[in-house]
Amino acid sequence: MSKQELLYKGLEDWLSRKLVLWGITELTDVQEKAVSVGAASGKSLIVSAPTSSGKTLIAEIAMLPALRQGLKVTYLVSHRALVDQKFLDFSERIGERAKEPLARVALSTGDRTEGNVDAEVCVATYEKAIGLLLTGQIRPGNSLVIADELQILCDPSRLSLDIQ
Repeated sequence: MSKQELLYKGLEDWLSRKLVLWGITELTDVQEKAVSVGAASGKSLIVSAPTSSGKTLIAEIAMLPALRQGLKVTYLVSHRALVDQKFLDFSERIGERAKEPLARVALSTGDRTEGNVDAEVCVATYEKAIGLLLTGQIRPGNSLVIADELQILCDPSRLSLDIQ
């Protein structure tokens, strides 16, 4: 799929150029559907799709216009290891390590913070995000919030009960 075909899929020219710069020349069916219902135009979405179907790219497609509009992005994940991975991925795609940096990227897990406190993109665990929200560091009215891996929030293996 060429850049022109990406444009035809409903993406703005600058966003199509960014994807092509990243080496993305085609979208999966899930990604195409997300774009067609507004992923790149600020619509609230819930994307439920199999592993490796391209959900992270959908999140990135939503992030780019939000950052361009001056919004902050909070990317929530369930485990610290995922925070580390997404922090590295986003730093290389849109952050300080990118060919064309768009935003500063930070991580926050409760036991570790890395990056600028005023970063435009913050990757955090759900638990840490609650604290950031309560202290005003995340302002929902000025943010795009992306919640990844929602299905494991109620996973019994994540529950910690201290029964005595």
